[in-house]
Amino acid sequence: MRRTLTVSLFALMFAMPAFAQEPAAAGANDGERVKATMVKFQDDLQALEADAVAKNVTLNAEEAAAFWPQFKAYQTEQRKIADGQIAAVKDYADRFKTLTDADAQAYVNSLLDRDQQVHDLRKKYLALYTKTIGPRKAATVIHLGRKLGFATQARLAEVIPLVH
Repeated sequence: MRRTLTVSLFALMFAMPAFAQEPAAAGANDGERVKATMVKFQDDLQALEADAVAKNVTLNAEEAAAFWPQFKAYQTEQRKIADGQIAAVKDYADRFKTLTDADAQAYVNSLLDRDQQVHDLRKKYLALYTKTIGPRKAATVIHLGRKLGFATQARLAEVIPLVH
């Protein structure tokens, strides 16, 4: 289990710089390129998360039948939060060179709001998963998501310029 997660995390960590270095499409502005990169990255991250859960959490047939629809719903809600982050980063990339103090504050506040939304979503689904697959397996699912989320945020932080 530990080896599978480690391999998955390394794959994720090396994927982001490659996406970030993709050449801009002809005529695409920085914000559109960033948005396209982040959408692709989000798709890959959700697939990686589902794969990591499948490989690291053993479910019997009854548990699997109840859990996977919940997990899909979780990823749908997670996607909505990520879409907000993608929009904020796209806007930030479009206006990075001309940010006002208010723009910079609004951008960072949107990041903090997203952090809280992700936290609330994880708490909600931890309770749901606990009823479905038990506390230990539920904890493992959420822990995997957090680890992947932290790795993702670290990689994104490397390619998104600091607010000045």
